[in-house]
Amino acid sequence: MENNLPVQAERALSTPLSEKEVQIAMVIYNISHLRPYPLSDSQIEDWSKVINRLLPDLDLYDLSGMIDKMIIGEIEYDNKEGIQNIFRGLDNYRRGGMVY
Repeated sequence: MENNLPVQAERALSTPLSEKEVQIAMVIYNISHLRPYPLSDSQIEDWSKVINRLLPDLDLYDLSGMIDKMIIGEIEYDNKEGIQNIFRGLDNYRRGGMVY
C-alpha cells in the first residue's frame, strides 16, 4: 500500500484560502510582532489553514484578543513553540487567565 500523505499535504497546501482563512491570516499576521523575524506569507497561510481545520468555530475576536495579550505580555509567547502558541494561548485567553 502506497503512502499518499505527501500528496495529500501538497494538495492541501496548494488550495486557495477560504474567506475565513483569509480573515484568520490577517489576524495571525500580528504574531510577527513577537518574533525576531516575521512569519512568511506561506507560513501565515499554512497556520490559517491548520487553525481553521482544527478550530472551525473559532471566534476571530478571541484570536485577535489573545494575540494582543501576547503582544502586551499578559499571555506568554515562546518562539520555540510555533503554532502551538495559538492553541495554548487561546485556552488561556478563554479561561481569562494571565500566564507568565
